[in-house]
Amino acid sequence: MRLTLKLTLGILVGLALQLVVNVHLRVQRESNLLEGDVRKDHLVLGRALSIDLIEEWRDGGPDALLVLAKKMNAERAELDVTAVMNSDVPAEVARSLRGGVPHQSIRRIGDDERLVTWMPLSMRGELFAALMLEESLAPARAYVRNTLVRTAIWATLGFLITASLAWLLGFVIVGRPVRALAERRAASGRGTCRRR
Repeated sequence: MRLTLKLTLGILVGLALQLVVNVHLRVQRESNLLEGDVRKDHLVLGRALSIDLIEEWRDGGPDALLVLAKKMNAERAELDVTAVMNSDVPAEVARSLRGGVPHQSIRRIGDDERLVTWMPLSMRGELFAALMLEESLAPARAYVRNTLVRTAIWATLGFLITASLAWLLGFVIVGRPVRALAERRAASGRGTCRRR
């Protein structure tokens, strides 16, 4: 009986460890993929909007650029779109943008994490402004939390079913025959073993 219990518990501990590691790795992967997708979406959208803003600057100057940026912002509820004049771009961001490279960072406002993407707006290699896209990562984080909860529930359910089956099979397949063998051995030691 003790052998069956030890074997069953050993299997269940190994299974539990495997499930915990699997859940952790899956949630981590989901989180990384989701944030990566949001970053890529910002870059694609930023490039598309930048083309329109550069054209607007060329045709109407800074005022036309700011008006178009406000209109773009009004069309996107989940995303803040802002045109920022060159003089108002933070120095560390401006260094990236002057090289033609977008700049992305995560900004925290209280409990909210926001992805901020800066796109260069330049003509003839001269940076005149920047497009700033800002979006809350709260929906992405909520999705990851929901994934964690669902995965944990299914993993726990799977563990309980497997534990029940292991326990049952351990006692039926291993426990009974071992117990019967022990009883026969004890009986033969006493000289009362019966033939079947």
